[in-house]
Amino acid sequence: MTEKTTDLIISKLLDASSIEHYAESCPIEEINKAMVSKRGTGKKGFPEYLAISGDFVIVIEDKAKVEDQAKYLKDNETLLMDTSSVTKYAENGALHYALSIIQNTNFKKVIAFGCSGTDEKRIVIRPIYVSPTGYKILPKVKDFNRFSADNI
Repeated sequence: MTEKTTDLIISKLLDASSIEHYAESCPIEEINKAMVSKRGTGKKGFPEYLAISGDFVIVIEDKAKVEDQAKYLKDNETLLMDTSSVTKYAENGALHYALSIIQNTNFKKVIAFGCSGTDEKRIVIRPIYVSPTGYKILPKVKDFNRFSADNI
């Protein structure tokens, strides 16, 4: 199975939660311009999905392999943000894009999701709340229902 399988599962779960989402871009140009490459090239970056839910921007990065979910410092609370970690791991990449939105737009509330797996019943979804003062890694969820416009 490939990352495309993960993309389709995530899109289906977003649809089920009534979250309108956009693949690799967003209708808000300010957000699109803020997306910078995870490789540090200065070029445009492309998260799997972007969405707006209530006052929040949602950014999603996913990987096919569950072992590519995240890479933390030894404290298991701090995501590594070096280029290798940001490009290889879902949570690290999602946080990269969320920080870019916080730093380069007027949007100051972002939920970043790192997602991994190709089995719909065992997909890993981890939300990270990101604001100008930092980020908080939240407990894993099974879907996006808590993050719909009605629930967020």
